[in-house]
This record gives sequence, C-alpha cells and structure tokens, in this order.
Amino acid sequence: MNEKASLELNGDVGMSEAEVGRYNFCRAIRCLAEHQPVDGIEGLASRAVAKLVGKQSAGFYIPNEVVSGLRQYRDLAKGTGSLGGYTVQTDVLGKSFIELLRNRTVCLELGARRLGGLVGDVSVPSQSGGATAYWVPENGRTPSSNLTFGQVGLTPHRLSAVTILSKMLVAQSSVDVEGIVREDFALQLGVALDAAAIAGTGTNGQPLGIVNTPGIGGETFDGAADWPHMIDFETQLANQNVSPASCAYVTTPNAKAKLKAKPKIASLYPVFIWEASKRAGPLDGRYGEVNGYGAVATKNVPGDKMLFANWSDLIIADWVGMDVVVDPYTYVDSFQLKVTINMLVDIGLRHLGAFCVSSDSAAQ
Repeated sequence: MNEKASLELNGDVGMSEAEVGRYNFCRAIRCLAEHQPVDGIEGLASRAVAKLVGKQSAGFYIPNEVVSGLRQYRDLAKGTGSLGGYTVQTDVLGKSFIELLRNRTVCLELGARRLGGLVGDVSVPSQSGGATAYWVPENGRTPSSNLTFGQVGLTPHRLSAVTILSKMLVAQSSVDVEGIVREDFALQLGVALDAAAIAGTGTNGQPLGIVNTPGIGGETFDGAADWPHMIDFETQLANQNVSPASCAYVTTPNAKAKLKAKPKIASLYPVFIWEASKRAGPLDGRYGEVNGYGAVATKNVPGDKMLFANWSDLIIADWVGMDVVVDPYTYVDSFQLKVTINMLVDIGLRHLGAFCVSSDSAAQ
C-alpha cells in the first residue's frame, strides 16, 4: 500500500468494496504506536474524512464503511488465556473464536432509519398538519387551509469505547485479530447505541431515547399484561394513522417469558399471547409474534417495559467517520496499547404517535 493508492469516494465518504477489503485497522494502530504517520489506504481514508468534517483527528479516522456493525469492553492480551492468549497458537481457527454474550440489538433490525455520513447539526422536516377538504355549494368559496411543518433536530452526541491491546497480540496472533478487534468495537458501540435509542436519558451526553420522550403514547398494565393490553397498543397507533408496515413489539426476556405462558383468553383452549413467528422474511426465526406483529426481547429495555412502535419512524444518525486515538504510554510497562474510539450519533423520532410504551412492567 502506498500514497499513490486511489480512494474512490461514493457519496459523502464512500469506499469501494475492494478498498474496504484492503483496509487494515490493526496496521493503522501499529503505525501510531510506532510514532509513524498512518499511510496507505488507511491514511488516505482518514484524510478524506478529515476533509469532510473540517477537522484533523488526534489519531486517525475510520470511515463509516469500514465498521459495518456497531457493537463492550474487553481486554485482549497475549499472555493470559481469558484475555487473548488462547488466540495465539498455530492450531486455533478464527472461525472458532468464542464471542462474549451481549445485550441483543434490535432497532435497526426492526426497520429504524439510519442517516449516515452527516456533517454539522441536521434538521429532518416533518409534516405536523395537512390541508383540509370541504364540501361546498356549487358556487361557494372553498375555505383555505395550510400544511404545517415541524422538524426533528439531530445534534452529535459522543459515544466512546476503550480497549487494551497487547502489542504482541496485534503483531503476531494467528487468529484474524483485525476482524476480532474491529468487531469488538462495533459490538460495544452497537449495544450502547441500541440502548440509547430505546431508553436514552437525554442527560450526561446521552441522546433522548423512545422511552423518555414526552408526547409518545402510553399503556398501563396495572397488573399482569393481558390480551386486551396488546390490542390497545395497536389501537393507539392506528388512531394516529400510523402504518402497520414496520410495527413490532419489543420487551425484555422476563416479560417474554410471562407472555409465552399467558393465554389470550383463559376460558378457551390456551393460545398464548407470545407465539412463534408465522412470518417469512426478516421477522422469522429469532422473532416471536404478538397480535400478528413481530415481537423481540432484549435486555436494553429498562424495567421490563413493553414498546410497540412503527420502527421506521425511529432515526439513528451518525456523523462522518470514527475517531481513533492510540495511547502507547499508559500501559508501556506491560507492553500494551490503549485504544480509544469515538463516534458521533443521535436519536430522533419522526412522529411521536408512532410510539407507545408501557409505564410499568410487562413481567408482573
């Protein structure tokens, strides 16, 4: 790889599939650890992002295309088996690497809209009122009415992850360390982003998530969740003229367990509220079904609450590039590197009426 390598930009910061395939995250880390500038395709990509954002990185930028997923803190070290040593042997296969078990991420799977490659603050227009049709006499004057518009403001919030990498591991592990390191950051960031989309507080740097957004629909179980409650979720969105196309229920594993054992109507042969999915396509397999809609459980929902939403009205926005800083000094005595990755994200709801959240637990 040399400075004459081409970088094909598609849209805001796009790279070709071949360039993404040649991109080596660990190589860029090693460059900075050895006090060398990041060159090759990694350097070209970083400079392309810097040009777009108008700001130089303290380390290097990773374009959005390189980290295809967004996924908790894990130390990787060569010397300790549980911290990476089990990967440094000639007979270990990368496909056999055992992943940590993390909270399931669901928002993008359910149809949330991703806005990527943003620069600066962004406002997404929304229509808050429509024109009105009138019945009038043949020669009567039609009253005027106006369309009214609002907007969803999106402002960058910094999401950060840190890991400690053994220099020896990065240099010589026979497992695909590049893929492991990249995916670990993606997993850590992705779980945090999914949790923020569902229940971000809007304080301490977090974006405001669905559960804490004022003005959305609400449902109160006041006891065990039952079949009429499930129908009421649907009715609330229908009364807001919400399309059912991307609607689905989301709750926790505890609530899912309750609903799988709760009959729809107790006096009849038990058909339970939470059933196996009958759908083909993206909502089959790992998904259940409630009231004819897809249903999924994740520990990212607080308090065993339940949500029903048109998930395509959820916006997950991220700004151009991820900023990576390599610190070779903090852990120099243990021959390790501290790597920090930052990305800028925000959450937005296009229509408040497209979301309904229970005020209490569905696992009562």
